[in-house]
Amino acid sequence: MRKIYLVVAVIAVFLCIGCNDGGVESGGGDAVAYLTKFRSSAGAPPLNDERDGNVYRTVIIGNQTWMAENLNYNTADGNGSWCYGQDGLVSGFDGGLTLSEKEVQGRCKKFGRLYDWETANSVCPAKWKLPSEDDWTQLMSTVGGSQDIVSKKLRSSSGWEHILGANGSGNGTDDFGFSALPGGVWWGQSEYDGEELYYSDEGVLGVWWTTATGNYDNSLNLYGGYFAIFTDNRAWLSVVTLVDYSARHSVRCVKEEI
Repeated sequence: MRKIYLVVAVIAVFLCIGCNDGGVESGGGDAVAYLTKFRSSAGAPPLNDERDGNVYRTVIIGNQTWMAENLNYNTADGNGSWCYGQDGLVSGFDGGLTLSEKEVQGRCKKFGRLYDWETANSVCPAKWKLPSEDDWTQLMSTVGGSQDIVSKKLRSSSGWEHILGANGSGNGTDDFGFSALPGGVWWGQSEYDGEELYYSDEGVLGVWWTTATGNYDNSLNLYGGYFAIFTDNRAWLSVVTLVDYSARHSVRCVKEEI
């Protein structure tokens, strides 16, 4: 009986393509998003991390299966991962702020942990991996559209703050169930050599590591570790270089191909 309902739902969506009175709009993009969300709820089982018992939602987008939440695994030795605000100051209008232990743990529960690049490369559960640049590129291609459209479709529909100069809410439409969240960052030592570093941009910026590496300029001690950014500033998604490996960013794992 469940199979019959699934078939009927799929047929109904395709019959609706081209209608504009509250149904799926013509062009096919919204239909693909709808089908992907339906498929994820019906065919993407949750990820059970046997290392700590955490359970994560997953989503199928095109030919890829992604975690639909940021990783929140604390490494066995306690090194290489942090909650936002842990052991440091949070940037604020009046200088650095200190979060309480309860507030710090609340950030981990909501946004997952932040990892340095070396830890990020080995922290995903078995049969899952840190995405490569190609993995992110494939995701963006499947979603389709310009970078600001991709960003809007992948951002979560809540949790993004309005920032100065932005029009409207920073929330996305989360068309594919990816639910990108703005977990903030901690930038690397070499970029602010000698300065006191702060956690920053919670609520307005999400950054995820990838496996890509490079060397931009030895004199600056900056490296080409690629990562994806979703921000509500201009609603854009980009792959950026010039990041110190000691920086702390989120991790979103993708399932390994069999």
